Formats: sequence, structure tokens, C-alpha cells
Amino acid sequence: MADDSDSVSPTQLRLFSRDTPLSLADTLEVVPLDSAPLVLSAFDSSLLVYTADNTFHHFLMRGATRREGPKLRVCGSIGFEGVVQDPRKVRGISWLVPKSQQRA
Repeated sequence: MADDSDSVSPTQLRLFSRDTPLSLADTLEVVPLDSAPLVLSAFDSSLLVYTADNTFHHFLMRGATRREGPKLRVCGSIGFEGVVQDPRKVRGISWLVPKSQQRA
């Protein structure tokens, strides 16, 4: 489960297991973000995050235990400044994974 926290500064994206209680002590990973997340979307092994600074972030998720380290890997990001005038009006995001990056 991914959650954003705007109660702390800087803004953070927190990753939790579905199998443990939802508490800060059980946080699997914390990813700092430059701006507040507006839309989160999970698709296949990707976590898509659209932030208030008009940036689309693509993270790859991998199943791992707490001992194995980070579960999110930054795959890339795209800025939409000048394309999307008001990021708060974005209601959904999607991603088409190129065939060259798909698992067989």
C-alpha cells in the first residue's frame, strides 16, 4: 500500500505491506518527493505518481522483505509544465509499458 504524507516536511511517499498493521513502525520504505502527490496509481509492477509541481513519476515495484532494502526503484519522470495548466484538475494517470521493457 502506498500513501502520501503531507503532515511532514518534506513531502513523503510511504510504502506499507498489506499484511501488517498500518502504523509508522511498519513502514517498508519512505521516498521523499519535491511536491505533494495529487494522484497515485498502481499498474502491474509500476507505481505512478503525479505531483503538484506538474511532474509524472514512474516507480518500479518489486516484492521484497524489510531486510532486502528498498522496494521502489525510480524508473523515470516527466514534467508537464506548459502542457497541463492546472495539475489539481488531473483525475487519472496511466502508463503503457514498451514491449522492450515488458517481462516475458
